[in-house]
Amino acid sequence: MAVKVTNGKKSTPQATSGLTISHVIRVLGSIPEDARDPPWIFVVFRHLWELSCLRLGGGVHMQHLRPICLAALICIPLAASASAEDGFSWSYPADSLTVLKEAKTPFVANAAGKISENWTFISSSFEKVGVPTESFQRSMNHNRLLLKAAAAEPDSDFSSILMEDVEDDLSIKANYINNAVLFNPSSYSEVAIEVRTVKKGKEVNGYFVGFSPRHLAGDDPMFRFNNPTSPSSGSLPPGRYEMTAMWNGKIVQRQEVSVGIFGQGSNTVTFLVP
Repeated sequence: MAVKVTNGKKSTPQATSGLTISHVIRVLGSIPEDARDPPWIFVVFRHLWELSCLRLGGGVHMQHLRPICLAALICIPLAASASAEDGFSWSYPADSLTVLKEAKTPFVANAAGKISENWTFISSSFEKVGVPTESFQRSMNHNRLLLKAAAAEPDSDFSSILMEDVEDDLSIKANYINNAVLFNPSSYSEVAIEVRTVKKGKEVNGYFVGFSPRHLAGDDPMFRFNNPTSPSSGSLPPGRYEMTAMWNGKIVQRQEVSVGIFGQGSNTVTFLVP
């Protein structure tokens, strides 16, 4: 089994105690016009997260953040014109990790060291076998942007959230490559996955599944399988994801899944749907 799944969660909107789109617009309006680097998106998320903590009285969990982040995601297309260096480049993020290794927050500094080690291992592994798939590069680029955002304010709570996500994702990628049986770019880059949807103990059909890095959970998955369940099959870069089940174009269930944690063995995921 190469997939680890946590309990499924319905995509029921969470209360945000009066947090509305006007708050989002207010925060976005404070961003300078020349701020066109993608990490500003995550700065927006951080400000909204702090606002939600204030309104919810602390103790906010990740599931509370989804409605807020979804509102901010309307602005992501604006980042498409970012500089070319923010394309599918996944070179070692030296500038970000230098800052993060010197953070005063022990967790952030320690995570930066582990991320640095795993990033170097992943990079050197592909240097020996060839160029990774576009999906793998896209996944690594997402991690690079998260590190850049974390380095902007390395000792913030939001930075710790980002660092945890990147550390977990890279750890899975590094372990997957280290345990690979075949030594080529495709084998290092992709994990074959089969998803079966189950309702009340019986397998059901007709759901489309999508996957996004855990931090980017939303209504538009980064990766989608084109064939409906059950089963639905495809391939993904190893890592941590939020998996979504879609029915009639709407997300009806969410479930966290770790892809590739046990190497290249069986890769079947059971997705419990409502």
